[in-house]
Amino acid sequence: MIKKDFRSVIFVFLCSLFTICSYSQTELELLQAAEKGDSVKVNELLNSGASPNTAYSDGETALMLACKGNYSFIVKALIEHGALLNTRSESGHTALLYTVSRGNLELTKYFF
Repeated sequence: MIKKDFRSVIFVFLCSLFTICSYSQTELELLQAAEKGDSVKVNELLNSGASPNTAYSDGETALMLACKGNYSFIVKALIEHGALLNTRSESGHTALLYTVSRGNLELTKYFF
């Protein structure tokens, strides 16, 4: 019984470790570029095949990060590359919520 429980603990630990390390370098770079407002890097990564729906473990997507920073060029690029508009983070926030809460009408129009 103890061996079985120990195996379960090891299995859960390894699954957790895999989840933590499961970001590819490209996905991490996209999230960081979107967060910093680096539109050149975001476009470069999207054009090389990075997923526009990449998210941190808390569910915050590159689109949410760009909306939080009011980076309209990045928001437009992510949407044009297929970013999902209604994704919710673990805290229940959406990209549109970040846009509206910052009063950015220019960004808001991309959602309609």
